[in-house]
Amino acid sequence: MSDGTPTGLFIVFEGSDGSGKTTQLSLLADALTARGYTVITTREPGGTEIGEKLRDLVLSNSGDPVDARTEALIFAASRAAHAAQKIRPALAAGAVVLSDRYIDSSAAYQGRGAAWGWRASLTLAAGPPVTCCQMPPFSLRCRPQQASSV
Repeated sequence: MSDGTPTGLFIVFEGSDGSGKTTQLSLLADALTARGYTVITTREPGGTEIGEKLRDLVLSNSGDPVDARTEALIFAASRAAHAAQKIRPALAAGAVVLSDRYIDSSAAYQGRGAAWGWRASLTLAAGPPVTCCQMPPFSLRCRPQQASSV
């Protein structure tokens, strides 16, 4: 569309670590691809070169602990790059974008101690449809953590 309105579809998979988000995302990607759709899979935090570097900066930090406000701002910067470099262009091209986590994870993780930080990141992109992967806590504890941790 010439007015800049996205023509694709953006679907997010949210849930606890080990709840099956990545598995469900992969199954849907395969099914949609088999039906002829152009599918882009991505994740947050990360999703772009700069996003992956920012993710690693926070998650593999061995120095001083990253405070909640700083963490929220780093992940907001990662999301801004992700939306501008990957999500919006794919949607404009008519692709289906499937993301392993997005803005709701910021509310859950960074919102615990820095509510303003994740709220600020809400202005970066409109919220997409969200698929929640839920498992009982007992099942999560018993399930081997084979999946990549986000």
